[in-house]
Amino acid sequence: GNQDCIANATKLFQTWRENPTDMTILKPEVRPLVYCTQIKYGHVQSWDFLLAQYQSNWHSGPDGVERGRMRDALACSRQTWILDRYFRLAAEGDESIFSADRTSAMRAVARNPMGKHVAWDYMRAHWDVMMIRTTILNDVAAHFSTEFELEKLQDFMKKHPPTTTSELSRYEDAEYT
Repeated sequence: GNQDCIANATKLFQTWRENPTDMTILKPEVRPLVYCTQIKYGHVQSWDFLLAQYQSNWHSGPDGVERGRMRDALACSRQTWILDRYFRLAAEGDESIFSADRTSAMRAVARNPMGKHVAWDYMRAHWDVMMIRTTILNDVAAHFSTEFELEKLQDFMKKHPPTTTSELSRYEDAEYT
């Protein structure tokens, strides 16, 4: 990333962090960029702070836009252990992630190039209990780019055949993504 942009986003985030009740520090149009940049290039303390802000939900408004921005930015990390933590919080129904946001949080992790493996590993280990599994499978498969990854996906789908016509359709989508 552009070092000047990263430095500016970091400065804005830190200024907001010092006074989190003042949302005027971050203009609405730059918030997603500032959140995501800080989560991507910052430390776990920034991730924990943004999660706390997401949880407080006081600044979200009736449409939940700000909460959604924060939810998606939490998946911007380049640290697989943070992405694994976030995916598990959502997948396992932890109360720290709003129930209405859990699928979106898992999908955001799955769409992150560093998170696709986190989601893929979790899905393979917990396939039988995941309720929205084929939706996440499509997000993971969309980032597969090698023959090896395709073979692993095909092997997985053979071991876990679809149980509904909806699942069959999503399997086909995943395979041809």
